[in-house]
Amino acid sequence: MFNSTNYIFMIFVLVSITGCSVFEYSPYDDNLNTSIRNSNLKNISRIQDILTEVEADSFNFAIISDSHSDYDDLHEVVKKINSHSDIKFTIHLGDQTDLGLKFEFENSLNELNNLKFPYVAIIGNHDYLSQGESIFEMIYGKTNFSFQIGTNNFIGFDNIVWENNNSRPNFEWLKNELAGLEGNKFLLMHLTETSNSMELYKEEYLSIINNIQDLYRFHGHTHVLDIDWPRVVAPMTSDRIIPVISVRGNIVSYYLLEPK
Repeated sequence: MFNSTNYIFMIFVLVSITGCSVFEYSPYDDNLNTSIRNSNLKNISRIQDILTEVEADSFNFAIISDSHSDYDDLHEVVKKINSHSDIKFTIHLGDQTDLGLKFEFENSLNELNNLKFPYVAIIGNHDYLSQGESIFEMIYGKTNFSFQIGTNNFIGFDNIVWENNNSRPNFEWLKNELAGLEGNKFLLMHLTETSNSMELYKEEYLSIINNIQDLYRFHGHTHVLDIDWPRVVAPMTSDRIIPVISVRGNIVSYYLLEPK
């Protein structure tokens, strides 16, 4: 005779036994398998160690963006960067993931950690999805940050709006970071000022950066290479085109590594 109580109990036991695999990819799971924490801070320290005082104003760095779940393409881009020893670090301008899931961050880390030289990561709008913001902060640290290499100033700015609860970017922080800086200034952020989600804030943003000398802006998001120097929008990694920024004192230029 069918016993519904025993049947329900058996289902409960099976779910309990297999629960880990059933819920492994929950969008709310931020229990990381990687032990990497505060990666940006640690890698910035490595960059500063690599670039001695003599080299601190003469170096190259690569910018990449929007690798999403294209891990094979990211693998090839990493190999390409590694084949150029003059590239001393890499900046990922956001969207390492499609849905902000932990396994996506971990898969990206598996590729990015193969870079011979350090890398720094900016948060993208897709990285905010699900538990993505908290995962990004665990792995990389704060989403707004800055650092210096010699007389060169790097400012990582979180300008995500819609996926960040439709929040206004922290322009006060950006204004304070830019105030009084001398030397080259490199502004690193995912969205361009022409992105739909920046429409309400475009003029406020432009009013902050207008008239700032020696300011270079690097973005991702559009998936298409767009250069209006000193502004560069990096393409998605599947294009396998890598903009490289060359710093020689107060002279800053760029060149492209393109697929053969």
